[in-house]
Amino acid sequence: MEDLKMSDMMDHRLLDEEDIPDESEMGSVIRQTYKLYGTIFLILFTIFCVVRQRFPKAYNVRNSVESLHCSLAEDNHGYISWMWELFFVSDDEIFDQCGMDAVAFIRIMYFGFKVSILGIFNSIYLMPVYGTSPETSDTEHIIDRLQSVTLSNVPEGSSRVLATVFAAYILFGYTMYLILQEFEWFTKNRHKFLSTRKPNNYTVYVGGVPTEYRSSAKLLDYFRECFSYENVLEAHIAVTIPNLEQKVASRDAMVTNIEHLINVEEVTGKAPKHTQRLAPGSMVGKKVNSIDHYTGSLKKLNNEVSAMIEKIERENDPRSYEFDLLEAQKNSVLYQSVQKGVWMGGDSSIESDSVQFAPEVLVGDSVALDGILTAETEAGFQDEGIETGIELTGSVPSEMKKKRSNSAGSLKGTLTSGTKHVKKNSTTGTKHVRNVSSQGTKHVKKLSSHGTHLAHGIASSGLKLLMKEDGLPRDAGFVTFTNLKTTMSALQIIHHHTPFTMQVQEAPLPEDIYWANVGISNKKKQLGNLSSIGLTTLTCLFWTIPVSFVASLSSVSALVELFPFVEDWVDRCPWLEPLLQQLAPLLVMVLISLLPVILITFAKMEAHIAASTLEASLFTKLAIFMIIQTFFVSIISGTILESLQGIIDDPMSAVTLLATALPAQSAYFMQIISVQTFIGLGLELLRVTPLVIAYLRHKFGPNLTEKERDKSWMGLYPLSNPKEFEHAEVLAEMILYFMVTFVYSVMAPITAYILAFNFFLLSMGYRNQLIYVYPPTNDSGGKLWSRFIQITMVCMLVAQITLAGVLLLKKSIIGVPLFCPLIGITILFKRYVEQKHFYVTNHLPSVECIKMDLKNIETMEFSFVRGKYIQPALQVKTSWPENFGPAREMAEEDIGYFTPPGSDAGDNQSIDY
Repeated sequence: MEDLKMSDMMDHRLLDEEDIPDESEMGSVIRQTYKLYGTIFLILFTIFCVVRQRFPKAYNVRNSVESLHCSLAEDNHGYISWMWELFFVSDDEIFDQCGMDAVAFIRIMYFGFKVSILGIFNSIYLMPVYGTSPETSDTEHIIDRLQSVTLSNVPEGSSRVLATVFAAYILFGYTMYLILQEFEWFTKNRHKFLSTRKPNNYTVYVGGVPTEYRSSAKLLDYFRECFSYENVLEAHIAVTIPNLEQKVASRDAMVTNIEHLINVEEVTGKAPKHTQRLAPGSMVGKKVNSIDHYTGSLKKLNNEVSAMIEKIERENDPRSYEFDLLEAQKNSVLYQSVQKGVWMGGDSSIESDSVQFAPEVLVGDSVALDGILTAETEAGFQDEGIETGIELTGSVPSEMKKKRSNSAGSLKGTLTSGTKHVKKNSTTGTKHVRNVSSQGTKHVKKLSSHGTHLAHGIASSGLKLLMKEDGLPRDAGFVTFTNLKTTMSALQIIHHHTPFTMQVQEAPLPEDIYWANVGISNKKKQLGNLSSIGLTTLTCLFWTIPVSFVASLSSVSALVELFPFVEDWVDRCPWLEPLLQQLAPLLVMVLISLLPVILITFAKMEAHIAASTLEASLFTKLAIFMIIQTFFVSIISGTILESLQGIIDDPMSAVTLLATALPAQSAYFMQIISVQTFIGLGLELLRVTPLVIAYLRHKFGPNLTEKERDKSWMGLYPLSNPKEFEHAEVLAEMILYFMVTFVYSVMAPITAYILAFNFFLLSMGYRNQLIYVYPPTNDSGGKLWSRFIQITMVCMLVAQITLAGVLLLKKSIIGVPLFCPLIGITILFKRYVEQKHFYVTNHLPSVECIKMDLKNIETMEFSFVRGKYIQPALQVKTSWPENFGPAREMAEEDIGYFTPPGSDAGDNQSIDY
């Protein structure tokens, strides 16, 4: 009788489904999405299959550009066969040719595909269980076929939710198993990456360096004392060089300009000329040879840059710090400035043979003077006619006698607005340092019980300018080792008892460093982190408004019930309803694309020293937004809006309506994911944005030679110089895919089919891009993989709590208690993994280190790392255009350049430029 009754209900439902149209229901929305966006993707994909063969410079960059050559890209395969041929490329081949980041990304796509396949397996029994549920008063309104095979169709209190609980255990248990399997693979390949001969694998970054080690030699000595002399190759403390960096930037721009001018001359056969004004602001000028004129300016810049570098090298020469800390601080720029600048004028003298520095730490990048220091200097010290008025006795090392500070002149120029006077009163034991400036008179006074005195400060205006002087050491640097074992040991040792002092961490690649952030104080970093968190939180709250609005567009019928005037619009324009339904996921895609632009600004406040750590911070922020905003805000606002009118009419039915509407929201997320894949992947494969940028670069940028054509110009990149793959942004989008998989593959099994298809397309498409287009520049060794797994485990917990909430709304007395242990198991699994699994991937084991060091002992040479961690502005003293002329001509006083055939430098032929 019960079976007969159930059969009658099903027949009655089928009759109702035939009578009632479902144009606004779940099945119709999915069909329309695939008709519209699926067709667009099919067109884009077909075009790509054709153009990838015909235009290799755009779609096979790594085989067209010699410097980016990849052996995997040599075989472009056929118009169609590439789709399956790429899946036969092994992970090891991708690792070797495309980098660790690339293979880790592809593995994540495959990971998602396998989880979705398990969801399809679960659907084999879930869909019949859901679809054959008896009709009750709370499910009789469900007429859509796709919605009828979701958890929405299960009545309250039904034992059928046990199938949901069972499927959840299978899904999340299999996911945990896959995570452990992926950890085995990742650990093996991560260690393989850490053992390669790369600069960052033999170097560490040291932050918060205390004053006593704030020189290259002292830092080098410290680590050699920790380990041994032969295990430490070199150390470089970063220095503040704003003026030098400005000069070098001007010089680099000048070199590029001259190179272009020489190219113009070679192409046209005429010497380019321009009008040089006789005086600034003058309307009168004369035409001069542009190359000759700018060559003179370049020569002057080279001389200035070379002199500045040599001065900084002298002041920070490791040999000048071979004595003890006392001599190191005596040789510092600040000490010599005080000696030659503050102690000027007057006829007073110091009777004692020493000067004691009271404990005082000057702010900024100046050298801190800690403790009591005894300063012995030569009697009658003078520099360029500047009389110190100080006569001290004592011996000075020969290096000190030879060393000549240029800081006195700098400080003298700083304080030219006033006069300096020092008076000593031997009877009262007080000493006054007066600095009279144009803004007023400043008086600094210090009393000492031992009868020795020192100025407690320097005039604030002079100090600010002093801080801008090049060569002042920062509190951070890089130390390079000669073997992997010592490098890994240095990373895991606690080097100082004070928090945030002598912090050692893995060094980034040299070209990946943001030198402006090297040595930023811990206080500034902490403030930056707080600011970043605060602004991200505020943005997240604000982002709720547009996300909620977009989510509301997906349910036009709910909008009509809530806002009756919308019904008039739909009646007048019937096409408006399907348009709004298909517009919603596209607007979500636009909102997602705007997030990186905003969040990268907040991430930069955290003062990251490398692009890889900045990218990791961006990924975390984007992932949080995907979970909170794109998923939860959308699901909550969509569910409430769908049920709001019913709740208003019958408040007691709120639980029932929400329990039914929540699983039905799967259609909206299937829309979002499909649109994101179809449009996003289609545009990525065709490289629409890079093509537009390359066209603008070709249209407006310099293109006289191949070198000019291959260079970026005004932020515009040619096709031959592709930007790095945006791992953080794409992986953050995958967080949404996984979140939908975890939540809806058991509540709406059809979701697993959609996700599996999307993961397959993404895996195929991005395999092509990573092999044929994107170079493995600044490979981080899969660092984002670790963060992705951490966030994935959080997604598992969030999804389980959501499922538990739905079961609670379904009033499942049995299902909820059976489901809760799964949450506990996942928490324990997460804690287990976080204990050591991530830690062992961060460092190369000692056994592997010794093995690689013994293997490299005969062939090891350090050209790949020696001098790589010196600031770029300090590396090149002179720079000339590559097309300028033979190197031997550059060394001469009269520097020449190649004159093109048929062109005479003495001729009057010229072109205006």
